[in-house]
Amino acid sequence: MKKFLLFLLIVLVYLAHQDIWNWKSAEPLFFGFLPVGLAYHAGFSVLCAVLMALLVKVAWPEHLEAQENKGENIGGVGQSASAPTETPLPGSVPASRVEEKPELAGS
Repeated sequence: MKKFLLFLLIVLVYLAHQDIWNWKSAEPLFFGFLPVGLAYHAGFSVLCAVLMALLVKVAWPEHLEAQENKGENIGGVGQSASAPTETPLPGSVPASRVEEKPELAGS
């Protein structure tokens, strides 16, 4: 039931994004300078941020977190997400071949 309600909320927010009712006029101005369409989209952006925070809080896939903490392969590319290998850039020297420079005497 929780998944259905979240899905319904996503659909409602998607439908609210299709704002065909305020394209013809910039009036009324919010705060004396903000056109109604821009104010609507600012509010819509805040609504989307709140929805995403709710989805992360309520519907985050916990099994992926458990796999990552164990070091299992999540991405399917042959290496663990928690232990990336160091790949040097083309033309660079690997860290294992860099020599330590001695400290300057007297400084």
